[in-house]
Amino acid sequence: MKPVELTRQELAKILEDFLKGSGTRWEWDDFLSSQIADENLERIRLRYSSLDTEFPPVQNGHFCSEEGLRLIKGYIVELRSTRNIGVPGKMRQSNEPRRDGIMGSTERA
Repeated sequence: MKPVELTRQELAKILEDFLKGSGTRWEWDDFLSSQIADENLERIRLRYSSLDTEFPPVQNGHFCSEEGLRLIKGYIVELRSTRNIGVPGKMRQSNEPRRDGIMGSTERA
């Protein structure tokens, strides 16, 4: 299947809708199961595909724990910004791995 073309803003909207519970019935499933053409956004998608096991929910019916939700919220901020995608914090050069395993150009840690 051909990779999906998504912009940073479109991905941020998908994540926001997921957090608010306002996305379409299959939007989150489509996001997790459809490869994204943009390499950086694809890395985010791959990262999220394991959030429910890395940050297991403590309440029934939740996708992941509060820590996992904070990660999603942090990416939304990054996606909405004009900076490169990263994790809030200090600046890091592209050859240094981030805690979540995603590499990028100069970005926040």
